[in-house]
Amino acid sequence: MQAIILAAGMGKRLKDLTEHNTKCMVEVNGVSLIDRMLHQLERRKLSRIVIVVGYEGEKLMRYIDSLGIRTPVVYVKNPIFDKTNNIYSLALAKEYLCREDTLLLESDLIFDDAVIDTLLSDPRETLALVDKYESWMDGTCVKLGEDDSIQVFVPGKKFVFDECREYYKTVNLYKFSREFSLNYYVPFLDAYSKALGNNEYYEQVLRVLTMLDEPPIKAKRLDGQKWYEIDDVQDLDIASSLFAEDDKRYFVTRDRKGGYWRYPKMIDFTNASNPFYPPSQMLDELKANTETLVGNDPSGDDTSDLLAAKNFSIRKEQIVVGNGLTELIRSLKENQEEPILTLSNPDEISGNYISKENMKQLIQWTKEKEILMLVDESSVDYADEADASLLTPDMLKENPHLFVAKDLSKSFGIPGLRLGVLASGDISTMKRIKQDMPKWRINSFAEFYLQIAEKYKGDYADSLCRFREERARFTGKLARIDGVQVVSSQSDFIIFALQKRTGLSSDEMVKQLLQKDNLLVCDYSEVIGDKEASLIKAAIRSPEDNDRLVAALEWELSLEDRQ
Repeated sequence: MQAIILAAGMGKRLKDLTEHNTKCMVEVNGVSLIDRMLHQLERRKLSRIVIVVGYEGEKLMRYIDSLGIRTPVVYVKNPIFDKTNNIYSLALAKEYLCREDTLLLESDLIFDDAVIDTLLSDPRETLALVDKYESWMDGTCVKLGEDDSIQVFVPGKKFVFDECREYYKTVNLYKFSREFSLNYYVPFLDAYSKALGNNEYYEQVLRVLTMLDEPPIKAKRLDGQKWYEIDDVQDLDIASSLFAEDDKRYFVTRDRKGGYWRYPKMIDFTNASNPFYPPSQMLDELKANTETLVGNDPSGDDTSDLLAAKNFSIRKEQIVVGNGLTELIRSLKENQEEPILTLSNPDEISGNYISKENMKQLIQWTKEKEILMLVDESSVDYADEADASLLTPDMLKENPHLFVAKDLSKSFGIPGLRLGVLASGDISTMKRIKQDMPKWRINSFAEFYLQIAEKYKGDYADSLCRFREERARFTGKLARIDGVQVVSSQSDFIIFALQKRTGLSSDEMVKQLLQKDNLLVCDYSEVIGDKEASLIKAAIRSPEDNDRLVAALEWELSLEDRQ
């Protein structure tokens, strides 16, 4: 078996990184894409590696020759790379396609060895490697039959987002048998190029072949093996953390603080949110209004505050809406001469909860002492006590020194909208904060959410019941793991300790969970500054996600016992 690598493209979307270098010479964590790929192929003991070069071809060939690759490397030059697409590059190498079985790769890929081994170990001779479509992916997709037949190729221009759950993304890594290339692919390639020209993609030929009565190619589905396609600087940034060294990957991934929807199949247990809300009908309503919301400015601050006031049954003068909580709390504390007692309930560090009756006593005490009180109750709706919130008309009216903050992103499962509120009966202070905020504080999507939220109050109440049930179930499953001790919580997360006898620290465990299981949890010992505590913090997610974490912990701890 041989390999053919297509490396003639200019990589314009990588901007200055490819101004004088080919795309495959771009480095991920100090190693170029082509260096990594060639050494992976070297270990498969292939007969040759054919590389089609074009843009900066001479420089690329000199660079590859310096890498010490023992497998014979053959270069095919595309002199008109700037006027053609990859169908022409592959056509230039068709002579080699017809000689023997071939691995076909594009040079802008980075992948673990398991990806290529999955393809090579399959006994079927001609395969297209595919992976379940995720929102970070771009390019050609396919729909598959139960027997792995490719029912249809879906180029980017014909992508239907309503059908994306049925799609698989082509990984741009293929296995062609010699007979397939000789009898099917190359003849169709010649005919296709002659009819439609050379500014096309080689996948178009595969698309035609899948229309035959008995298509000679099938799909090979990946199942969690790690890969990434690098087209722009953001892809490069993501790949740098995805493929970081084992002892560094946790830290570089954690420090991103979010955007994990671009990480293939990773489950984020570091950022808490309501997994049971919004309901699907509400999401459908948001989707149905996307065109309007994208094309129009949001309303000014008066309307935003009015909508928030309506949702909490208070006056608009008593509430201010912001893009999250940080800017609202900062504005409150600036130019404030009185002392402010600040606390979160449930506590954001431990998950401990103070009952509403005890909170009322504390509010009364601060009132008598003439101390302002700021309560962050972003997670109070998750507490077991019913009607625990202080954000009520009577509470604000009777206690003008009280300020209640709520991060709706956490409570209502809408972190992407970055929506927070601050409420108080101190109208003069609230007026100052409003004046301190921008005229447009939230975007149109967040405003529309506030507009429609009231009619989904029943769904929200149901979601809280489901959340409490799942927290209890998740806590129980964690507590039954030998070597794990759970700290009770009434918040949206659970803290648990690894007992010393397990021989694993929290630092080691979080790294293993990310590297082996693609689960991102928080090393809480590092957060609180006590590495000996061996504490891990995990947000409560869906039952399926929580069970994955439980299973991974059981496996890691049983593995330690076996050793």
